[in-house]
Amino acid sequence: MIKKGHLKPDRIVALKAGVLSAEEMIVALEHIGECERCADAFAESYCDKELLNLSPDFETEVFSVIEKETIGFIRKKKAVVGKGNFTPIALKSALQPVSL
Repeated sequence: MIKKGHLKPDRIVALKAGVLSAEEMIVALEHIGECERCADAFAESYCDKELLNLSPDFETEVFSVIEKETIGFIRKKKAVVGKGNFTPIALKSALQPVSL
């Protein structure tokens, strides 16, 4: 477990291998999220052959799913707004654009 300081190389290896306990993994990932040095070390621990080979259409597929989810979310908002359950302030908040 990390009390203070940076992730040691053996912790990064253990994190990548998936052998840390759930609590240790959460602590390590939280630290990586807050520490640029450890985030860089974790990212650099992967070599090219360990990275996923994605299809050329991967980006298009991801954005298509995001768009479908966004449209569904907007439709749900409109359905709720259409029921007249909002005050003007709540209505303004409900209609704010969704940032992805």
